[in-house]
Amino acid sequence: MLLILTFNPKQACMRKNLLYLLAALLVLSSCDASKDQPEPEQVLFRAYYLQKQVANYVWPNGSTGTIEQLYSYNDQNQLIGISATTYSKTEPLHQTLSYNDNNQVVHIQSTPLQSWSNTYNENHQLIKQVRTTIQDDETTDVHYYQNTFNDAGELTEAQIRNIKDNVDEPGPVFKYAYTDGQVTSILSEYPAGGRYVDHFYTYDDKLAPLPSYLPQVIGIKYSSYFLPGKFPSQHNIASYIALDENGERKKIYCYTATYTYNEAGYPVTCTKNFEDGTVEKTTYTYVLI
Repeated sequence: MLLILTFNPKQACMRKNLLYLLAALLVLSSCDASKDQPEPEQVLFRAYYLQKQVANYVWPNGSTGTIEQLYSYNDQNQLIGISATTYSKTEPLHQTLSYNDNNQVVHIQSTPLQSWSNTYNENHQLIKQVRTTIQDDETTDVHYYQNTFNDAGELTEAQIRNIKDNVDEPGPVFKYAYTDGQVTSILSEYPAGGRYVDHFYTYDDKLAPLPSYLPQVIGIKYSSYFLPGKFPSQHNIASYIALDENGERKKIYCYTATYTYNEAGYPVTCTKNFEDGTVEKTTYTYVLI
């Protein structure tokens, strides 16, 4: 059987126009669909959870040490526990975290004798962080951060306050500056004037091991300040500088960091070189949920 094809220029032109129209519709529909899809960071934060973190240290005098931290989660995938063993402790340390119905950390039991209680406003902003410590003489020391936010929801100012003999005494004030939604500097001074400690940050463009909504006071840290508010970025810190009251670099705290990452963009190794000569090498292990 012989099939004869005929060519009609007018029909061909119409088909061509229909093909162009169909292609355009496909492009538009794919763009609209992409708007409804979650950002990769949101998906990854729900999928990858930090399970283990091991930091090995070499100090300038040649001595070494290790801090190992294990992270546990509940059925809602909320971080509820951090267990740590350190080079300076014979007994493991354990922190527990409790949440409200808005997935906000309301209580942290840092040690058997120290805890943090968090208060949020109607905009779900962390406005107060109270640390309660039972001293050796069984007296109670209360120290808290009072946090202030701008209209964009950014933490702009925080003040340390101490309660001594039922008197609320003001401490240093921290002032935050941002670039592209990330904290790039925290300048602090005493209420009567004079610099306290200034902090400066740069970041990479990858995801941090822990989500940025968690308070900074969690976990065991070497040569690090416990600062008000949450983590300064959802990305990893590439460099950190701390300046003392005279504007001099506090070399035991200042560092640069390099990372390697897994296929999802989370760090699996980190090397921090501190300006005092200390080297910290950390490995991260995740569980995929």
